[in-house]
Amino acid sequence: LGWSTDSVRPAHGLAMGDQQRDVVTQNDVVKNRERMKRMIDYCAAHGLRLVVITTPTWHTYRDAIEPELKAQFAAEVKLLQQYGLKEYRDYSDDPRFQADDFYDSHHLWIVNGSHKFTKVLKEDLGL
Repeated sequence: LGWSTDSVRPAHGLAMGDQQRDVVTQNDVVKNRERMKRMIDYCAAHGLRLVVITTPTWHTYRDAIEPELKAQFAAEVKLLQQYGLKEYRDYSDDPRFQADDFYDSHHLWIVNGSHKFTKVLKEDLGL
């Protein structure tokens, strides 16, 4: 919906990753919102179940996100729910994920974390 590492302060603990900074403008947020609305419409028109998720992150990443960005993200999710998004699941602070599940503070490690997350999703979504 318009996440940017520019809105994340450096934190201690797991590394932030490659320190590449992507600047997301308000125009990008609007474009992404419209894309999500088209996806909601498409899925509804074709009888498809759409589940939007926020993936797990380590606490150093979550703690470093500016409060204004967190509020903007929550507002965007609420707008999409009002538009017709039926399922949104936030795994960002899921206690099932520990430090060894992450490659860095906001990417799951393929060996541990991604396989675990796949199992979690399958169970939670009844697949």
